[in-house]
Amino acid sequence: MNYKFTLSARVNSLNEADKKAGGAEYLSNEEKLDNIMEAYTSFYEEIVQGYEDGTRGIDVADENSENGYRTLTMQEELDDLDRAYESVVNATVAIMEQKRKEAKHF
Repeated sequence: MNYKFTLSARVNSLNEADKKAGGAEYLSNEEKLDNIMEAYTSFYEEIVQGYEDGTRGIDVADENSENGYRTLTMQEELDDLDRAYESVVNATVAIMEQKRKEAKHF
């Protein structure tokens, strides 16, 4: 599973919904960061709930396993989600910083 792609897609959906609801063309930096946290939190809760219910299992290739695959643990999924969150936040903050620098030149 590509956690960064899935998290980014959820963030984009939240951003678009906020723009539509507010009639705005752009979101503030705070709103963007809030949406990243909201998407992360809902994805985190979905993963935990799935393991608690026994309804979640992500299989990955594993050449060391008998049958060539294994099921990720909940902690492995949450670690992957954390890395995706850090990546999305870092990319968003870098874009914000670049726009701030560009705005200084005007």
